Amino acid sequence: MVRVCKFCGEEFSEPGRRNKIYCSRRCNARSQAKKRNAVYVARECAWCGAEFMPDKHNHTTQRFCSDGCKRRSQTVAVYGLVPAEYNALFEDQSGCCAICGDHQESLSKSLGVKIHPETQEVLGLLCTFCSTGLGAFDHDPELLAQSIAYLEMYNA
Repeated sequence: MVRVCKFCGEEFSEPGRRNKIYCSRRCNARSQAKKRNAVYVARECAWCGAEFMPDKHNHTTQRFCSDGCKRRSQTVAVYGLVPAEYNALFEDQSGCCAICGDHQESLSKSLGVKIHPETQEVLGLLCTFCSTGLGAFDHDPELLAQSIAYLEMYNA
């Protein structure tokens, strides 16, 4: 089987070695040295606009400065918001969950967009715990009121 060296572009054949991508050890070593000496250029985060240095392993494809920016970007894409709308919601809520008031800094995951299950209207930003709680009560105010009455009966 004839292959093309990934570094120098020359054709080579090596029977029994299907996954070989370099024609010689020299090309392999030169390729690795080139990767080690790659120049990493600062980029602008696609979400927040902050300047950052990409990781060495994905420096050509990295678009976000942090996992938080990446998650927010994915969340916004799902609900059809633009970053400015999410950021406005975030600012209106002072970076806190709309229910419990925990600030984004104290949470392990970023605040998620909460939508009305029937109208698909954006309701606000909630932490994972509060969002899961509402979902467990099927977004039913009566069921939540009954739960509160139950808790108050035993906490009195």
